[in-house]
Amino acid sequence: MTIIKFMILSSDILKTLNLFSDTSEDENLLVIQNSHVRHFKPEEIVYNREDLAKNFYIILEGIIEISRENISGQKIMSEILIKGDVLAFDEITSIDPTYQYTARTITNSSLIEIDAIWIQNHLSDFNNLTPKLFGSILKKLQQIRLEIEQSSSMETSQIVACHLKKLCIDHKLNPFGFMLPYSKTLMASRLHITLEAFSRSLRKLKSYGIQVTGRHVSFININKSRRFVCDQCPISKNCTAYKHLHSFH
Repeated sequence: MTIIKFMILSSDILKTLNLFSDTSEDENLLVIQNSHVRHFKPEEIVYNREDLAKNFYIILEGIIEISRENISGQKIMSEILIKGDVLAFDEITSIDPTYQYTARTITNSSLIEIDAIWIQNHLSDFNNLTPKLFGSILKKLQQIRLEIEQSSSMETSQIVACHLKKLCIDHKLNPFGFMLPYSKTLMASRLHITLEAFSRSLRKLKSYGIQVTGRHVSFININKSRRFVCDQCPISKNCTAYKHLHSFH
């Protein structure tokens, strides 16, 4: 069962999220006074597809999967979101009044819940937060475009390696040794490939500087992995993961 705690947020807690890195104290106070925190156990539904889109969410802690079923009833993974990411802002600002995806927790998670009508009426009150919220929609569109380009120009093993690099940086993990934050099955689903194809790709990566043993990943040769993946990617020079990971060498 979902545990709901009407916990008072603080400006210091908000400042741990990139979304609030440069917001004013007045902006933070507005959010604090008009939101609450919901706590979820793993495998709980935050909202279902076709529910009325009453709220949007900001992840304080945890990992959330965004998915929906196709006409055959097969679950299609859209995104896996982590601390600082925004859920459903694009949906509450669209014409359709319902959620277009289902959001489900992967781990214990805490989310800031904000009323959709309230934020729509107060977007002009936020000088710094509002552009970042709309920027989250642009980021999603850019990721979709990238994945389309990669699927047509890169091998499956290169796409898997790219995902591991992004995962490492997004979760602030040590590239020289870290544990996957969620299962290989879930990761394969996110990349829209079979578990068998995913496993074959992992075995292949050792030759290109990435060693995977069970759920443990280490970049044993970052330069070799760059030549295999990033040099083949159409947007690598503008990629945050590329810039951070390859600063180690």
